[in-house]
Amino acid sequence: MLSSEILDGIENIAHDRDSSVIVCHTASNGERTMKYLQMLHEKRVDGLIFASSILTEAYYQRMVDMNVPVVLLSTASSHPFPFVKVDDEIAAYSATEYLIQKGHRHIAMVSGSSNDHCWDSKN
Repeated sequence: MLSSEILDGIENIAHDRDSSVIVCHTASNGERTMKYLQMLHEKRVDGLIFASSILTEAYYQRMVDMNVPVVLLSTASSHPFPFVKVDDEIAAYSATEYLIQKGHRHIAMVSGSSNDHCWDSKN
């Protein structure tokens, strides 16, 4: 899920450079994603930030056909797009280490579903 802070940052940078942002929330629905990619192609967008979803072969082919720069956010892929993704293992270790240094001993973690591929470093 794209956090509001990340979206705010994207929109602020775009605004500072006299550009605009179109946000398309697909709810991990493949048919909806393909419709949005078609609409964005028709709108002749200058680039895509693809966030927090699995980059399927169909999405990849559609993006290649669009012939615009693509950056994956919170998603890694075997396809040749650049990506920005947190190393979840290092982040969890750092967070735990910080809490322990602050004297906390009973630490819990709440996370997303194990089916959430954004947590899988292989995707």
